Amino acid sequence: MTQDRMDALERRRSIRFPVKLQVRCRTGRYFDDLSGEVLNMSSRGVLFTTDRKLEPSERVSLSISWPALLHDQVHLNLITEGEVVRAEPGRAAVRIDKYEFRTAARGMTPVLRPLVVPSNGRRRAQANL
Repeated sequence: MTQDRMDALERRRSIRFPVKLQVRCRTGRYFDDLSGEVLNMSSRGVLFTTDRKLEPSERVSLSISWPALLHDQVHLNLITEGEVVRAEPGRAAVRIDKYEFRTAARGMTPVLRPLVVPSNGRRRAQANL
């Protein structure tokens, strides 16, 4: 590992946790969802696999199947919005700008609507439950 890489790891503000969770990704470029697997995450970012190349600074919305149940019976999804900060073939890293937990039908993730750009120029995504 290079010194630059070690320095970058030390600058992280949040600890990353290795996890394997299903993820669906919506971008402004594609109508259909991209799917993949979360490799690691923190309170500020997510690294996940993807079958399409994403571009740095691209806005995305992620729907992550959460492993814990609400009241031991209701499935949850973590819905995040953020910006791609690193992309390489087969995976991407996203900085989380906003997140919320939403309930989901058993074994299903919500369908994310396309990103929309409001008058202030910031994109956002919404989930249909």
